[in-house]
Order: sequence, then C-alpha cells, then structure tokens
Amino acid sequence: MNELTQYPGNEYSILCPRPTCQSCGSQNIHTRNYGRRSGAALGAALGGIAGYTQAAEEVSDLSTVSVAILAAFTGALTAGLAGCALGKFVDDKILENYQCRDCNHSF
Repeated sequence: MNELTQYPGNEYSILCPRPTCQSCGSQNIHTRNYGRRSGAALGAALGGIAGYTQAAEEVSDLSTVSVAILAAFTGALTAGLAGCALGKFVDDKILENYQCRDCNHSF
C-alpha cells in the first residue's frame, strides 16, 4: 500500500506520513492511547461528581435535582474533554504510544 493512502480511523497525508516500526520497518502500527482513555474517563467521573455535588448543595427540591443531574452531565463533559487533552499530551510526550502489530515493539 502507498503510505499516503487514507486508512480507516486514521488521518494520514503528505504532511503526516504513516509511522513505521523502528525495529522491523512494518507499517502495521496502532496507537494505544492509554493516556487519552484514562484521562477522559477520570476527568468525566470526577467532573460529574463535582458538578452534581455543587448543584445539589444549593436547594433540595425536585427541580433542583434535575438541575443537579444536568450539572453532572455538563461537568462530566467538560472535565472529560480536559482529561482527554491532558492525556493526549501524556501520550505524545511521555508514553510510548505506538505499537507494531507485527513484532510488538513499542515506540
């Protein structure tokens, strides 16, 4: 295959060529994204809890419960996106994010 071909789920072009394994030279590479996944999950969980408790402290009638649930969703979305962005940084700069599917080399 041509290295400039669009692969399903990946956006590679002339400016961003498909990575190759440093050990065996294969292009059968996948990204692990451990930082993104864990950052988004942790951010969503903590953001949802924080949003709910902040809104639930105000008043305890039925309409406020629905507002607290909406605040939990909003907090989860916001903190999940922030956690995903932080996780992307960790994946790109700290962790070995790529893994060769042919020789299992991580880089």
